[in-house]
Amino acid sequence: MRNTGSTPAEQQQPALLLLPRCPHAKANTVSCLQPSDVSRWFTLVGIVFSFISTFVAHGILSLARRAINQGRQVSRSFLVQSLVSNVNINLLGIGITLVGLQASVGTLVSKTMLAATNAPYAAPSPGGTLISLDVFSLQASTNTLLAHFLSVVFANWLIGAVNKATAKPSPY
Repeated sequence: MRNTGSTPAEQQQPALLLLPRCPHAKANTVSCLQPSDVSRWFTLVGIVFSFISTFVAHGILSLARRAINQGRQVSRSFLVQSLVSNVNINLLGIGITLVGLQASVGTLVSKTMLAATNAPYAAPSPGGTLISLDVFSLQASTNTLLAHFLSVVFANWLIGAVNKATAKPSPY
């Protein structure tokens, strides 16, 4: 084994790690996540739930269109069950995105407060500078929340329309 100037603990690490090394990490640790990375991961998972919800809604629509074109009637229980599962996906996405949004806001506030307390001529710390990616992450979180919220609103409207269409008027 060649001596590359690294410690034995660093030589034993796997070569295919995708996580970045922390500058302040100890020799036996592999990596760490910064708070802004955590908020971005939660935002990304919220966006993935938004895509899943969109594909589920498209699947419901295409199945209903195919059944109507073939002259079959779509069962009310299937529609309600599909819409409720889509609402549950959106509620999970809202919860995960809210956690990411809170982490983003906390990171932005802490970076802003850190920048305000630094001496005016001091060199900025690498993790304490506010970058545009932090602001875009915040915007992505709010856009994802809006998408999930609108999906829940329209799914509830559709459930109400399905229930109203299948309700039989009372004979009295």
